[in-house]
Amino acid sequence: MAAADFNSDQKSDLIAAHTNGNLFFYPGNGKNFASGTVSSTGWTHMRMLSAGDFTGDGKADIYAVHNSGDLYLYSGKGNGTFNTAKKTGGGWQNMRLLSEADFNGDQKSDLIAIHTNGNIHAYPGNDKGGFATPIVTPAPAI
Repeated sequence: MAAADFNSDQKSDLIAAHTNGNLFFYPGNGKNFASGTVSSTGWTHMRMLSAGDFTGDGKADIYAVHNSGDLYLYSGKGNGTFNTAKKTGGGWQNMRLLSEADFNGDQKSDLIAIHTNGNIHAYPGNDKGGFATPIVTPAPAI
């Protein structure tokens, strides 16, 4: 599940992948969420969603990880639906959490991931759906 303004109405919405492979869009009205509608299909092998404006066009996008470890960008159309997925990387099978943040203060959506070894990987966004070299923070010694 991920939250952002997916339909460009200045209110937070939700998207959630169902086990049947459908991605549902739940528009928010500022107080609660309307019933979900199918936004796209084929999500049975996807996990971990993170929302943000990764393409710099002012519309909420999502990143998702396929079970194979491939990372996919779904650029938002601004109406609760998404463009065709674009594979942007591989090797994500060892990541267990994705989150969007502007950790470096450059006004661009960055992607934060936690590796199964505990290391934090911060990927600075470039507003074109890609990332600069990740910054890795080692897990604390126990």
